Amino acid sequence: MKGMTKPYKLADGSLRYLYAFGTGRGADGKHHQQWKRGFKTKREADDALAEALAEFKKNRKHGAAHEEQPVSEGRPVKEQPRREEQTSPLFKDAFGKWLEGHSHWEPSTRETNMKRGGYALTMFGDTKLNELTAMQIHTGLELLRRQGGNKGKALSAKTCHAVYALMRQYFRQMIDLNQLAKNPMIGVKAPPGAGESQAESLTLDEFDRLLDRLRFTRYYAMAFFGSESGMRCGELLALRWSHVDFMTGDISVCRSLQYSESHGLRFKGTKTNKIRTPRVGTEALDVLREHRAVIERDKQIYGKGYSSDHDLVFCQPDGRPLSPKHVSARMGQFMREVGIEKSLHKLRHFCGTFRLAMGESVPAVAAHLGHDPNVLLKIYAHVLPGDKERGVSLWSQGMQAHARKRKPSSVAVMPEASLLARTASPDFVSTGVSTKRLKLVRG
Repeated sequence: MKGMTKPYKLADGSLRYLYAFGTGRGADGKHHQQWKRGFKTKREADDALAEALAEFKKNRKHGAAHEEQPVSEGRPVKEQPRREEQTSPLFKDAFGKWLEGHSHWEPSTRETNMKRGGYALTMFGDTKLNELTAMQIHTGLELLRRQGGNKGKALSAKTCHAVYALMRQYFRQMIDLNQLAKNPMIGVKAPPGAGESQAESLTLDEFDRLLDRLRFTRYYAMAFFGSESGMRCGELLALRWSHVDFMTGDISVCRSLQYSESHGLRFKGTKTNKIRTPRVGTEALDVLREHRAVIERDKQIYGKGYSSDHDLVFCQPDGRPLSPKHVSARMGQFMREVGIEKSLHKLRHFCGTFRLAMGESVPAVAAHLGHDPNVLLKIYAHVLPGDKERGVSLWSQGMQAHARKRKPSSVAVMPEASLLARTASPDFVSTGVSTKRLKLVRG
């Protein structure tokens, strides 16, 4: 019997600690606990736990075990039964209410998570919250993976993992709020194929084929510029001409265009809510200049009907914002026409892959794409093994250059007769093989 101590938060945000340990089964056949809360430090809780355990063992030995009355902040309180002991709601009611309560989610994030949570509600909704087991969740997630998609098709590994992550987050929060005695997600492994996936990039041949198909369309400039800047689709569609510095090639990536069914199109911050300034070369800037000439022509055609308020680089002919959903679908269609089964986002991966393959440093590429370097290494790790030969070559060249700069060996060259005489002594051990040039080490 060891017991445990754990922290909890008060309404004002400050931390307090509690201890708890099992006292065995009661007359009702249920497991009971003895606990106390209100300690300001973990050490106080640990010391109180040790005293309580000693007292409990002493009383049990004499047949007088009793439950200590819980206290909070030094004042006696009546122990409240867990909510699951009072009444256990159905999973669909509890989990659905939790999903609805996340008002801080971005509209598009909210819609996506509600859809993902819907898979869990369909699979486990009619089960009582306290009756869910790890085996039931594991079996349900596996069934979702195999035939949870449209028309009974397999659900993608990314979506399965998202459902798993939402449920894990929910049950952890219920445990922290003392709403459940046991977390049924413990022991449930993430669906296979989940986690950080390797970036699937366009090849150089695919990139050339795509540009050839897009030439003389309004999407050519977007693809060419997007492949070098590494910007996301929403960031490209929110880019203003004032964000482009044609003198230095610096691009201010400070916002994104987002679509949701509840809010329609709206401008928001970037995915990381941080501003970054990737730099592009003269070719990308020249493509933008040619594209700007097209925009100026559109302004003359539409006249007062042109929407100049947004000052967008990539927009509809009348200046209004393009829908990210429409652009992704159209670009996907162009790719399929030239035999490429990939998406617009792969241009961003092409940017990262190509830069790493050309020897640009990981921190530099991470800053260019707006990634954390550790995340970048996970996503683009498959690019680095291809550079092993170059790494070995560079190492060898460096070591050879260093060897040429080193001083000559400091081992003395002795006359052969003197050297043979000294090596015959038992006080010396030879580590060399030459009788003319030996390094002698005293034993």
